[in-house]
Amino acid sequence: MLASAEKTARLIVVHEDNHTCGMGAEVLATIAEKARVPVATRRVTRPDTHVPCNFANQIEVLPSYQRLLTTAAELLDLDLSWVAPPEQEAGIAIVEAIGSSPSDETVIVAELHVQAGQTLERGDVIASLEATKSIFEMTATVSGVVDDLLVAEGQTIPVGQPMLRVRTKETQRRKKPVTQERAGTPVLRRRPNHGRLILPRTDNNEPRRFDVGISTIAAVEGSRVISNAEIVPANSGYDPSDVLRRTGIEQRRWIGPGEDAISLAVAACRQVLDQENLILDDLDMIVCSTTSPLSVTPSMACRVMNGLAGSKGELMIQAFDINAACSGYLYALQAAYDYLQSTPHGRVLVVTTEVLSPLLDREDFDTAILFGDAASATILYGESHYEAARARLHRPDLSAKGDVGGALSVPLRHGGFIQMQGRKVFTEAVRSMITSLSHACQRRSLTIDQLDLIVPHQANQRIIDAIQRRISTQVYSNIRHHGNTSSTSIPLCLTEVIPAARPGDLLGLCAFGGGFTFGAGIVEMN
Repeated sequence: MLASAEKTARLIVVHEDNHTCGMGAEVLATIAEKARVPVATRRVTRPDTHVPCNFANQIEVLPSYQRLLTTAAELLDLDLSWVAPPEQEAGIAIVEAIGSSPSDETVIVAELHVQAGQTLERGDVIASLEATKSIFEMTATVSGVVDDLLVAEGQTIPVGQPMLRVRTKETQRRKKPVTQERAGTPVLRRRPNHGRLILPRTDNNEPRRFDVGISTIAAVEGSRVISNAEIVPANSGYDPSDVLRRTGIEQRRWIGPGEDAISLAVAACRQVLDQENLILDDLDMIVCSTTSPLSVTPSMACRVMNGLAGSKGELMIQAFDINAACSGYLYALQAAYDYLQSTPHGRVLVVTTEVLSPLLDREDFDTAILFGDAASATILYGESHYEAARARLHRPDLSAKGDVGGALSVPLRHGGFIQMQGRKVFTEAVRSMITSLSHACQRRSLTIDQLDLIVPHQANQRIIDAIQRRISTQVYSNIRHHGNTSSTSIPLCLTEVIPAARPGDLLGLCAFGGGFTFGAGIVEMN
């Protein structure tokens, strides 16, 4: 109940007990004491008086449909009005079903003792009705001629449903006893909110964010293992040890025959769905980060979704691409995080897929030695499914800086080769990743030193070493056996980091990419 109240920031307690010193007051007191956010609360109860025997008075005293809906509308900032039941036709009396007690909601018409055209006198038995605890005879409350039978024998009907139409003289009619609440038909209208989503507030008056969880992560790399000896151009004056010394890379994986960015992504997605015991229909959105799409339209997200669906038919969910180069994973996490703030019951599949080997100029030693091909898949859980998460994701902090593409550019497929000015990229990458990580920590009232591990984009071991020299927290690296896999590099690291992490560990993620794009985020292990 506490978790639900914190999620909605609203709570109504309904009971027939006294308003004062009742169980409802205890429930609301507990919520007020323990809730981490302000919660608007109301009680719908019986006033501090006895329950009367007269049914009409019971409706006035006990919690009713009208009182409950009015209270709910007040908490939800809705306007509520009631349309009164239609007036009864002159000269016509409607005889309605009754129960044997106020607790009866339905009755069974066991036997009808009247038929159309029959003359009735007040007190005549018109039907035998079966209630929850008894069978009883229902008598006419008016005199007249039965105009129409509105029910049939054996039928189960709600208490209050019309059974007979009786044509009678107006002078014979007397006030009908109350057998049920007659609130009328409610009409609810949303008050204008100027398009703002109103979320629960925290102590510093900022909207309370719904929890977002992150799953274990699956990654798939190209099937070809490319060693430094294989990639160093002949007669270049370099040898494999030069590559390791300059980049920290000993080998990387490139796609083989029959593989492309879609096949790698689909394989990674299937792995993570199996790991998380989910099926495609459990997803609410797919976000795909890629720097090497096979087409502008259809998007890679839609093509991956098609590959996952196979012959199972169409799946209708949101799906779109993000292009933020090597920062793409963090950009995709932020997009998914923001979606789950408005859809806390949702699940989002975040995909990265980078196949850059076809875009490399094998004669350009500075770039050809760096890049590998890989894809990853991550499930983000909204608050309703948070118990399935492996860790808590805090909203990534992102930024960008305009560039004409002179320092780092990736062309359209078959439109050239990747180009990079290593020295300029090195300076921008080190400075921006540390700055982004510092901003992300400040938002959580942390310092970088309080993080247990930093997982940076695996661009180059020299960049990773430069970050390590500037901070005391350990900086993770796996570039030696994978190379630079662009936006897949951070999730590829997390496939190794998350299984070994301890509850409470804080992981700092940071990235730099062409554009220029920067980003950082914090993951807190459960």
